[in-house]
Amino acid sequence: MGPALLASGRLNEASDAERERRGLSLQFGSAATAIASVAAEARSRAELLDDQARARRLLDSSLAALRWDTLPSLDRAYGAVLTARIVAGDVSAIPAQLTAWERLAPPRLKAVTRREIAVVRGELALAKGQGAEALREFVVGDVGVCVACSWPRFARAYDAMGKADSVIYWYERFVQSSSINLSNVDARDLPRAYRRLGELSEAKGDTKRAIQRYSDFVAIWNNADPALQPLVKDVHERIARLQRKAG
Repeated sequence: MGPALLASGRLNEASDAERERRGLSLQFGSAATAIASVAAEARSRAELLDDQARARRLLDSSLAALRWDTLPSLDRAYGAVLTARIVAGDVSAIPAQLTAWERLAPPRLKAVTRREIAVVRGELALAKGQGAEALREFVVGDVGVCVACSWPRFARAYDAMGKADSVIYWYERFVQSSSINLSNVDARDLPRAYRRLGELSEAKGDTKRAIQRYSDFVAIWNNADPALQPLVKDVHERIARLQRKAG
């Protein structure tokens, strides 16, 4: 339920769902699931509300309570935690944590771990504005059962490079994919993809596609939390302006 709420901009309800999931996870002894839940909530607050300070506090207090640095490596949900820290603007310790993650990974999982680390390195490169480096890392990490999950990452990397046509290609491929199922990744990426496609299409003078993608965004965020409504209002206004222009 949490991902669907998150995709629709109902962040408060999604946070409640995450807290409930954490409680159940700890009740049944699954620290990894609880930690991933903390990271998901922190990342969402940093990305959607631009509240990096609160995201960092949530991570610090929750991981301290769970004694994160004493847990076995497989219980630490490294990928989710480190990505959340990057999005929250807490990057100073990331290189050392990546080194520890690779060192502590069981031998049979080294190859998988390196691919997961590549995705986090890509996010770190994006945070530094290094789009080409981010793309290289995301390509290395593009292995898994979710074929479409890497496409928004490619789009964001190309966006950092200022390559609008490539951004449109990958985001369009993503939003049109039949494999989207509102996983945790899709939940964050889908509204962002629609809105960015609207912006880039508007900039290119493609009024029809801009209206369509802005409308797609509004359709899923129309009932978003009050804190997100100014963005929804802005997109409504963009649609109205484009419709007047199109006659």
